[in-house]
Amino acid sequence: MALKATLIDSYGNIITLRNYNYTCHSYYSRLNEYTPVELTSFSAVQIDSNIKLQWSTATEINNHGFEIEKQLVKGGKNISWHTIAFKEGHGTTSEKVNYPYEDNNIDRSASFIRYRLKQKDYNGTFEYSNVVEISINTTSIDFGLKQNYPNPFNPTTTITYSLPKSTFVTLKVYDIIGEEIAELVNEKKDSGTYDVTWNAQNIPSGVYFYKITAGEYSKTIKMILLKYKESIIFKIYKRNRERRILAFIFKINLLCKVRW
Repeated sequence: MALKATLIDSYGNIITLRNYNYTCHSYYSRLNEYTPVELTSFSAVQIDSNIKLQWSTATEINNHGFEIEKQLVKGGKNISWHTIAFKEGHGTTSEKVNYPYEDNNIDRSASFIRYRLKQKDYNGTFEYSNVVEISINTTSIDFGLKQNYPNPFNPTTTITYSLPKSTFVTLKVYDIIGEEIAELVNEKKDSGTYDVTWNAQNIPSGVYFYKITAGEYSKTIKMILLKYKESIIFKIYKRNRERRILAFIFKINLLCKVRW
């Protein structure tokens, strides 16, 4: 009676055991004779200013990892493929594995961006995946500076700005006479939309201005800081003033009635 068993060792080798009349013979087959990694999906999607890649494997054998390669298409011309990252594989496994990667270095002068995976074994063999392509949305983001929220605020507020390309950005806060109060951003930023929170805990109430400078783009917007205690005092003052006005009108009406 002949028996047969197939095993996978820790190095990723397939071991086939055959028993003929109780005499055991074994041999090894290197994994490049088989499909070492079963790639079940590979996708790319643009999220704001980044591109998110996602791929999955059903099984892996002798998988060292994945080189992520990228190609730009500019003016109808294909730029050479280049490697942008490496994702470590899971060696040998029969379980499903999901791999995420986010590319935040997007050249918006390109019409398309293509990605492919170069799956590499520990023994140096490799295999390419299919190519996925993303059409770059160059009109989705412009230079912009939005009104802070909330406004009036106490003591924190959020300022949102957007950049269509990588550039050096400064975002500063000034008082009503033009003196600089705070510097919120002073560095190079990639394209995208950013939120900056300003805490004015130690700043007195008043009217302030925040100004962004990004390359040739510049914009200034007014905001109002109204501390809680001061706002209560203002409300009380306003209420008392209204009462005084009503009392004055009432007195005038009484005088008119008496004279009549």
